[in-house]
Amino acid sequence: MIVLFFVALAACKTPQMYVTPELLNNSETLAVSGRQGFRIGRSLSFGEYSTGKVRQGWVKGYDIPFFVRFQGMKEKLSFQQFDHSGQLADVFAAGKFRSTELPVVHDYFNIVLKEKNEFAGSVVLNEGLDVWEFLLYNPDGEAFRKNDAGFIRSETDWIKVTGISALQEGKSLSAKFLGYEFILNGQPIGAVETINNGKVWLKEELPADLKLVLASLSSALLLRSNLEEKVD
Repeated sequence: MIVLFFVALAACKTPQMYVTPELLNNSETLAVSGRQGFRIGRSLSFGEYSTGKVRQGWVKGYDIPFFVRFQGMKEKLSFQQFDHSGQLADVFAAGKFRSTELPVVHDYFNIVLKEKNEFAGSVVLNEGLDVWEFLLYNPDGEAFRKNDAGFIRSETDWIKVTGISALQEGKSLSAKFLGYEFILNGQPIGAVETINNGKVWLKEELPADLKLVLASLSSALLLRSNLEEKVD
């Protein structure tokens, strides 16, 4: 369920999660369309980015170990992410792992996990030639009580995902994350707000491929709460 926050602010504006000034001053604020009342089979959009129809399952795959390891999972979604030029990424995600599946996740990502609430997947560009894998091992900000949420990685790059629990006005509403910031080599390059309708920020001077990757991860995180199947 999408968490809605109603806060009485002096300016009577919808609250926004905190975004570092460096990123805020070098990016557009992209409002998300299609999230409220979202159902499987529909799509999301923000700025020049849009998804195709979101499917509750994986309808195609590549020779990627992630898919081989997790083919048996029931709770999963897939979609295509497009930019304004028509370039696309195939996005596959899975969440709320069963206890019996956690050892597989541990082995694949080589990281110690403590909860079943992990969220993992892949972003595939150029017909399988460029693959990014992501894992959120602290997706809600509760398991470890710190802002280290996870990562997205390729063969050459590692982008840290940190959780944000403060508002731009300096207030904090909850221990849970209001959204996430993406950090490459110590510098913020993007962010996604997952409260209310959602917002996305992408650093202006980033290469188009990297922007598409971050847009894909942002869409997956916005859709995460819409995974409808329950796990035991």
